[in-house]
Amino acid sequence: MDVKIGVEKTRRALLGAAVVGGVLMTGGGRSAAEPAGDGRLQQLAREVRDLGLAARDLDYDDPAAEAAHYATAGAILQAVIATPATSISGLQVKAEALAWCYGGRPASAPDAPFADRLVASLLDDLLPPAGAEQE
Repeated sequence: MDVKIGVEKTRRALLGAAVVGGVLMTGGGRSAAEPAGDGRLQQLAREVRDLGLAARDLDYDDPAAEAAHYATAGAILQAVIATPATSISGLQVKAEALAWCYGGRPASAPDAPFADRLVASLLDDLLPPAGAEQE
């Protein structure tokens, strides 16, 4: 990988974490006292989960089916990107979408790239443990 590209990816990841860290302040996690806002993001969360379920049954040997799946995914992810998160639960929806983009949670091993480890740490802070049931 080109060093300049790696540095830029790491810089963007660190800036993103700093912004999220400034919003979170509490260290993440769900709070019972948290407002129910982010209604549009909550709708999109269900669509992101459905993407994961649909991917399990997708016939990857059918280029048209695969293209349709990723076109749908692109529209959903673009809506997630365009919708501001105004609470921890909204940030959790965005984290769930990011995890979908990674095909799960990225490696957090000590030898993984910093950007992957930072994303993994952020997802660990915002999402329930991998394999835990979602609300």
